Amino acid sequence: MNIENKQPLFEPNRIPLYVKVPLDAPMSVTIEPSSICNFQCAYCAQALGKDFEQRHFHRQLMSMDIFDLVIRQLKSFGKIKKIHLFRNGEPLCNPNLAKMVKKLREEDICETINISTNASLLTPEISDALIEAGLSSLSVSLNGLSGEQFQKTCGADVDFEQIYQNLAYFYEHKKHCKLFIKIIDIALLDKTEEARFYQLFSPIADRVYVETAVPVYESIDYSHMLRQSAVTRSGIPVKEPVVCQIVFFHMHILANGDVVPCNSIEFPIHTWNIQEKTLYDIWNSQERTQFLWQQLEGNRKQNRICANCQRLCQEYQPQDGLDEHMEEIKVRWREKYERK
Repeated sequence: MNIENKQPLFEPNRIPLYVKVPLDAPMSVTIEPSSICNFQCAYCAQALGKDFEQRHFHRQLMSMDIFDLVIRQLKSFGKIKKIHLFRNGEPLCNPNLAKMVKKLREEDICETINISTNASLLTPEISDALIEAGLSSLSVSLNGLSGEQFQKTCGADVDFEQIYQNLAYFYEHKKHCKLFIKIIDIALLDKTEEARFYQLFSPIADRVYVETAVPVYESIDYSHMLRQSAVTRSGIPVKEPVVCQIVFFHMHILANGDVVPCNSIEFPIHTWNIQEKTLYDIWNSQERTQFLWQQLEGNRKQNRICANCQRLCQEYQPQDGLDEHMEEIKVRWREKYERK
């Protein structure tokens, strides 16, 4: 077993975020190919059913017309560091996913392209198409080590052995693409199964990890499923920042073309749509600036959605912290807009 690849799936050696803020362009962009999912994982917003649709929007696939418009508008930023093809649904539900990857690569929009998937729909043919299209990394979230455990965790009938063979095929043929595989701790029965996970998947992945289930969505009752408390997904102690770091460097484009500042299923500010306002104008809008300034003033909790956000704490990484640098960021921000 390759112990060296046993590590969290986030990138640990990043430049501290505070030295870069304010940003002229997003460092990473999430594009949602599908808000439809073939799973209903107990810990995920998809498990909310109709309540999810009432809070969010009707499940749908992103059309190539919307995607092409996203591409054209992203060009105004120059080259984005990373694009994630994923959000609330399963990306592989969209039959155009490989075309999307190829388009991103041909247009030279970004440095890296990542897809996060449950891998249940992955086949050798889809693997070949994604690899040839120029995918940088495939991040897989598993929900058990057997069909029975998948059924219990996410209510889906899957052939676990087939999923394993399809991932082994991807790893064998991936060329320069990376394969990251994680499993959530509540999908493992005990420590013996954790050891089995590493034994099975370390040889066929660039990185593997057991992720901690954490309370992310306010509407979901996690009390009966969490095995650890007061830790983040990567197992470090939870810290509640004063300033939300996510909204300063990230942008989310939903399947219908709506644009939001973060991955909450309830939005802290109103949504825009790329058919009505460009991504560049949204990023530089007065509304977004006022929202970020509220964060820098230490008034995050005056926003009802931000005040109740669980994800902020659970996804916090020390190198992204802005709390100790609020005043110097505000000085740079004023200087930037005075120059304009």
